[in-house]
Amino acid sequence: MRLSNIRLTIFFIIALCITLTLIQCSSDNSTDSSGIAGTLTKEWHYQGARLTFYENGNFDFSENIRGDFISYETGTYTYNKDNQVVTVSILEDNNGDMGLGTSSSGTIVFGISSLTDNKLIVDAGGEEIVLYANCPVIPDGIIYEGFSNSNLDENLWSKDIEGNGAISIQDSQCRLTGNSVSNSHTDVDLYLNSGGYSEIQVSLKLVSADLETDCRLGWNPYGNHHVVIGIRKESDGQVHIFGLVWEGSSIYWKSFRSAYLNTYYTLKMTWDGDEIGFYVDGSLQDTYNPASSAILFNETVGIGFDLNCYNGGDGQAYADNFSAIP
Repeated sequence: MRLSNIRLTIFFIIALCITLTLIQCSSDNSTDSSGIAGTLTKEWHYQGARLTFYENGNFDFSENIRGDFISYETGTYTYNKDNQVVTVSILEDNNGDMGLGTSSSGTIVFGISSLTDNKLIVDAGGEEIVLYANCPVIPDGIIYEGFSNSNLDENLWSKDIEGNGAISIQDSQCRLTGNSVSNSHTDVDLYLNSGGYSEIQVSLKLVSADLETDCRLGWNPYGNHHVVIGIRKESDGQVHIFGLVWEGSSIYWKSFRSAYLNTYYTLKMTWDGDEIGFYVDGSLQDTYNPASSAILFNETVGIGFDLNCYNGGDGQAYADNFSAIP
């Protein structure tokens, strides 16, 4: 499940390097022959997160919560301009696996392959991570998206595609498609570039699906925690609407009701500070109380539509009428 891989994460060089797909907020061609022409000490943005390097040697990792950046990780850094290497020491870490590291005592080393006034390209174990300066501000109120424009609003959304998949706008709907070969899978995710919502809702329909496929709306509060409601087609052909909460060491999973392909269902989840509510077409299906260590669902770091095709085959889904309420 792609939501567990954490969208707003800069897993530079730790035990594992995770490839991130990053939106382009601006373009810049003002590089010299070495690719190093700008200054590191500024704010760098990607997918709703902000990484700031200060002139005094401190850094801060923050996340966009309805237009305000909330600091979750701080520490110090050194920048070796001769070999273009940055060494970061984390002193405070309040966001688990997200950010630069996974604990308050970690040290991360990464290289810089390109640095200009508007763009920073980091070499994380052979994978390029691109950050941009001066990204647009996300609206701080209720968000509604009817996908009525011909192109996806990349100020609001980010794509994250693993495998052979695509996201497009078709007939004022968001179309997600995926194809998988045997013994592989495809994840097609669309993420909101902001967090801090107590209610999220979307209309979803699973149009076609070979073998095991699902499309879903999800929260990813932090680390290995996520909350999902979605439509799933099982290997035996049955289709149903389900809810899922993964808290790292425990799982809530429940099938709410049967469903049909090529039919829209309005799926909603709410969070009141204590309890998660799962709704289908306006009707409450179930509630769940997460553990005290995983209660920050309203400060979500990702809202996504996911389409997975396992064991070979094709899948297609549509999303429409998305809303997020603080």
